[in-house]
Amino acid sequence: AIIDAGVETYTKKTFSGQRYDIWTMQSGFHSLPAVNGFMQKDGADFKASDVKYETSEDLVKFSLDLSGSYPDEAALKSLKRTLVLERGKRVIVTDQYDLSEVTGPFALSLLAAQKPELQSPGNILLADNGLTISFSEAQFDPSIETIEIDDSQLRRSWGEMIYRIVLTL
Repeated sequence: AIIDAGVETYTKKTFSGQRYDIWTMQSGFHSLPAVNGFMQKDGADFKASDVKYETSEDLVKFSLDLSGSYPDEAALKSLKRTLVLERGKRVIVTDQYDLSEVTGPFALSLLAAQKPELQSPGNILLADNGLTISFSEAQFDPSIETIEIDDSQLRRSWGEMIYRIVLTL
């Protein structure tokens, strides 16, 4: 229901300094937040830390600190992301962050293959099988964008369009 779009057909630009001008290479088109309006940066200097993984019969838990993945201008002191898979039930994504100042929006992006629908306040229906994203409607303003696919490789995977859900704090 939530996807990673993948890579467009490789071109000269894919292997150049303009690589991150391609939308599929930008963190804003992955399941990541923009912090104070800034996306994650590329390169070895921008990486996650404090990576932890636990598993049991009932759940899988993965956590990491993403603050090192953002530029200094994001004013991010810390950003801990925790993903919990409650086997057979649900996935919970929690972002805990601390900013030295607020200069722009905190917005989480998610990509979906099927057209999402704002079903009720705080719930976005992701697929005909009843999968939903639940969030606090008092805290987040949801929007849904249509991304038209013009690349032949991506069209083979997703068809003519995919959708970007943005939850802005």
